[in-house]
Amino acid sequence: MFFQRVKTTLQKKSLGAVLSAVNKTSFRFVIKFFVTLPLLFYVLARKRFARSVRLSEAEGRSLQQLRDTGFVNLNDLCSRELLKSVEDLAIAKVSSAKLQKVTQRNTKKEFWVRLLDEDMFSDRWTADNPFITLGLQEPVLKILARYFSDVPYLTSVFLSLSIYESDSFKHSQLWHQDRDDTSVVKLFAYFTDVNSVEHGPFTFMNKETSRKVPNSFVPSHLRDDQLGSQVMPKDFVSVLGPSCSIFMVDTSRCYHMGSRVHEGFERLLYTAAFTTSPPIYRNFDNHIRATENLTVLQKKSIEFAFNRG
Repeated sequence: MFFQRVKTTLQKKSLGAVLSAVNKTSFRFVIKFFVTLPLLFYVLARKRFARSVRLSEAEGRSLQQLRDTGFVNLNDLCSRELLKSVEDLAIAKVSSAKLQKVTQRNTKKEFWVRLLDEDMFSDRWTADNPFITLGLQEPVLKILARYFSDVPYLTSVFLSLSIYESDSFKHSQLWHQDRDDTSVVKLFAYFTDVNSVEHGPFTFMNKETSRKVPNSFVPSHLRDDQLGSQVMPKDFVSVLGPSCSIFMVDTSRCYHMGSRVHEGFERLLYTAAFTTSPPIYRNFDNHIRATENLTVLQKKSIEFAFNRG
């Protein structure tokens, strides 16, 4: 299957597609090694800094939960004031998009409306942008520094409105693990109430259950009936909660899916993705520009290794 994909992409003369296919296999660990090697002293310095990070008691409990299950609720650690202000901005983004009939649909995920593209490609993409500030909260970065045993790197920030498209699920509506790097943790925040399955909640299986899921050397997205006999519906955890609920998931180790929104419902979701630097994709430059009053950890968390001065 893998070699057929490579053959097909080569026939299409798409080197990027070939590299992407390879990176999503277990070869990504080898690629990470060779990408890291030329920047070894830079990486070791980041690891030393991560070891120096000290956690509060509450942060320590959250770290242990993330290590044990791959999931942690951060409602009590993150700033409620910041969440409410970002919620207001997120809702305004939705209203503006609907008023202007701007869809910014993802070409593959037609059930997604992207709402931050305009910011990402403008002078507003700075560390003091509230959508970025939300991902750069110290408790989040401190927990991730200890979880990765390395300074986290904020690769991307998204705001997506999930809408009903059809009853035929595809892409991230199917079960999958994120394989954009060797480890990927994502910070999620709801900016609409997600109180039932009709709202298309983020749904996952913990690390232990995820290890039971059969998949090939070249992983694919799986339907519910492809999860294997050892996985039961009781193992599925749907994250429900009111607007401004915030949580973190190791999406590279936990199988997950979402956006299965029912007709007449919507879900507004914030996502900040973290891995370690350097990323295995050189184009994973987050393009975030530093601003004043950042802590050392925050500065390091947006620093792109390949662009160091």
